[in-house]
Amino acid sequence: MESTKVSQVVLALNEKLDPQGLMIVKGILEKVDDKNYDAIIASVSGLKNPTTVLLMAIFFGGFGVDRFMTGRVGSGICKLIFGWLTLGIWWLVDVIKAKKATCAYNLVTLQTTLNMLS
Repeated sequence: MESTKVSQVVLALNEKLDPQGLMIVKGILEKVDDKNYDAIIASVSGLKNPTTVLLMAIFFGGFGVDRFMTGRVGSGICKLIFGWLTLGIWWLVDVIKAKKATCAYNLVTLQTTLNMLS
């Protein structure tokens, strides 16, 4: 893919991935054809915003909403049913790890999409 298009995609991903994830995705993007640019932009727009997930973890984390948003449905159901047994510890851990978990989810989602396109 052209370097200007790669730079545009990396700029769009700046807040949704950590620096290491950005470098991984940049390496994959350089190997993808230009004809897949629109599909890549569409997949980037569908990624989760780490700040939104953090806010959801703070306000609705006791119900497992943050886990449902990042694709961890099984543990979200467990947190919904048994989270009260931890007396808020599970909620606190998820609030601390919300941004990192969201960046990891976004990286896996994007890598899967890019691997299908290349």
